[in-house]
Amino acid sequence: MELLRSVTHSYITRSSQSLNIARSRLFQTDRSPVNMATRLMNKLPIQENQLGKVLSNITATLRILNMQPAKKSSTFKARLLQFTAFYMLFQSIMIMFLGWHHWNFASRVAAMENLTYSFGFFSISTDLFLMSSRTSELITMIHSKYYLFGVKIDNNEDVYRNKKQLVENMEKSCLDGVLLIEKVIKCVYLGYMTLPVVSITFYLAKLSKIEDLRLPFIIFIPYIYPITLTFSSIQQYLLSTFITTVYVLYSAILTISVFKIMMLSVNNVLIEMELFRLNFDDLNLYFDYNGMEETSNVRILRENIEGKDCEEESDLKKLMTHVTKHHQIIFRKVKILNSGLRFRLLYFNAFSCLQICLSIFSFMKGEATLKIKHGLVILGMIFNSFFFCDLGQKLQDEGEKIRLDLFYGSKWVGCPNWLIKMLFVMMLQSNNLPKIGLYNVFTLNRNNLRV
Repeated sequence: MELLRSVTHSYITRSSQSLNIARSRLFQTDRSPVNMATRLMNKLPIQENQLGKVLSNITATLRILNMQPAKKSSTFKARLLQFTAFYMLFQSIMIMFLGWHHWNFASRVAAMENLTYSFGFFSISTDLFLMSSRTSELITMIHSKYYLFGVKIDNNEDVYRNKKQLVENMEKSCLDGVLLIEKVIKCVYLGYMTLPVVSITFYLAKLSKIEDLRLPFIIFIPYIYPITLTFSSIQQYLLSTFITTVYVLYSAILTISVFKIMMLSVNNVLIEMELFRLNFDDLNLYFDYNGMEETSNVRILRENIEGKDCEEESDLKKLMTHVTKHHQIIFRKVKILNSGLRFRLLYFNAFSCLQICLSIFSFMKGEATLKIKHGLVILGMIFNSFFFCDLGQKLQDEGEKIRLDLFYGSKWVGCPNWLIKMLFVMMLQSNNLPKIGLYNVFTLNRNNLRV
């Protein structure tokens, strides 16, 4: 009998010890949403994509031109390039006064277009040269990682994976847009060069004389590039064409780099805003997880208020801390975006309006070669303007969606007071819709395109 008692006691003791060990292991496994999201993010590294390659190409191009990093903008090469831009603008103004009475209609159109083009070229060069620090901030923002966090709960939707997939899809769409806008800009600059191509073709086919050869711009270079745009030999014309080609090629490189940075930086903020809107899915999953057998999220929150489930309330505070940090990151990025694109919006609007008006006039009044050239320029400029104005409109629309999600998509009823205050502060801040503007004079949206 004593032996049976001792065996039974030993068995019960070992069973209780095993049960305690199992319980301790169970409770050591942290099932909180925040920590589960951390483990999930460690298991799911963000995959490399083509965005880094595109940005590396842009940075490499600006480094070759000594316009990045910001400290290189004070080198001799950078100053020489900026002086070239200043000379092109200055000479285009001077020849307007000196040669206007010597020119016919086509030459006067070329002089006016030369002034418009040199203004755009000088503006882009000045932007990259004098405001290189702002360009560097935009590049750093594009390089920065997105604010990703999520909740992983069994038998529920994985928000982090959705965020990761959203980033991949939007980056792919952005890269497609970058390639498209690059082709459009190349089309615009090829439009400028159709005039010398057609002129040389007609001359070689003996359909025109040496005096009829045309160039899109007037660049004053003594003994090489005549101010009257009348060439004495084909060699002189070919040399002037080569100088014009280098000028156009250099302008195209700067323009493509600037517009790519604009598009990538705006898209970076758009992705952050879309990710922020998914935070409300995080909150819903949190309530669903903690409510497993509960049917009312309000009742769960009231239990939290009463202190019955402090651990879940602590997790909710951690989750809301991420949400508020993400909200502040978005507004900081919008501030960087406005600082870097404000001046660009000014000369983008000015150059686009001048060039489109001049091209429409030349298309209606000019000869066949001018119609071909300005037809391509008009199509490219209009598409380019529409594309970027629509991009600014998307930024405003996303800001409006965030404001509506904070007001209508949040669970205000029955929430703890601290949660209501956090949502209220974010909602007030979101009333100031994010936008790209120039001191309320210009705003990058569809109204800007219409004006």
